[in-house]
Amino acid sequence: MDDSFDAPRQSLLDVVQEKLQKQGKTIVYCRIVLVAALDSKVSSKDAVQEVYEDIFAKSRPEETPDHTGMFLIFPNCFVLVIETQTKNILSFLRELSKVHVTSRRYSNMRIISSTEDIPSRVFAKWFCTFCSAPTSDKIEPIPAEELVNKASEVNLNFVKFGKQLCLMNQPEQESALRDLRSAYFEIPSTQQVMALATSTEAPSLEEFLEIYDSPIDVDLDSENVWPMQVPITFGDAH
Repeated sequence: MDDSFDAPRQSLLDVVQEKLQKQGKTIVYCRIVLVAALDSKVSSKDAVQEVYEDIFAKSRPEETPDHTGMFLIFPNCFVLVIETQTKNILSFLRELSKVHVTSRRYSNMRIISSTEDIPSRVFAKWFCTFCSAPTSDKIEPIPAEELVNKASEVNLNFVKFGKQLCLMNQPEQESALRDLRSAYFEIPSTQQVMALATSTEAPSLEEFLEIYDSPIDVDLDSENVWPMQVPITFGDAH
């Protein structure tokens, strides 16, 4: 029997990386956007930031984290935009999936955007900030047919904001992060983030890892037939 039948199957991400390597790209960067609802309201970034900085450190224990992006924390939810090498983002997501539910501080997490092989980073460094904003217990659900557009809008607005921050010096960046709404009015509202976080259309963390970080398992029709069909031989019969 051909040994290839027993070979371990690649994950979807392995297939993508192999294709890019054949194109001569040895380092591949990606951007991923996560949203989540917090279990309880917070009034500063400190407690939530500490949890996720620890996860970043654990995901790359022998290296200095190279992630850029933004961790925007609201009183009742957050948006996490990460730019890093693809292999590193999966390490982070794996570590995040191991954290006990009581330590994560969130009840819902959805991955609303994942972009492989981005042309370049738009955030020059890692930003973490708290935005005091109105919250509401009433969440207006997003219709399924509008979810992709709403998620893309959030992703693109953060891309624009990252580029805007790159044009500022450090004092200007610090000022912008202190007053986000004045610096960049297209920051999503807490209602928008909560609607995305509670949507069942976008993949959860576990669903995302199952898609991208698990061996591909595709059953062919021919594999589900017994006894095996006799191969058809083409050509002149003798």
